[in-house]
Amino acid sequence: MNSVYIIGKVSGLDREYVEKKFANAEEHLAKHFKTVVNPTKLVPADTDWETAMKMCIKSMLDCDAVYVMNDVSSSVGGLLELHIARALKIPLYLEGDI
Repeated sequence: MNSVYIIGKVSGLDREYVEKKFANAEEHLAKHFKTVVNPTKLVPADTDWETAMKMCIKSMLDCDAVYVMNDVSSSVGGLLELHIARALKIPLYLEGDI
């Protein structure tokens, strides 16, 4: 696998906390994948949810796998991304698996 997209909760959380959480995941995944797609680096903070999701889903579809953070169950956007990944049989890695 060459590329992985990170799925996790963003909305409703402090931006600084979210960026740190995703950066930590990105750093960890960089040891295992050539390219790590961190959605917090793709989407400007002031982007509306619908636009952000379109940007994220497009990027996710270009990846070989997805990495699912433990907090995804409380994220509407994360669950949407996870549903799409599962439906399209994109390999999943759960937080803690790698």
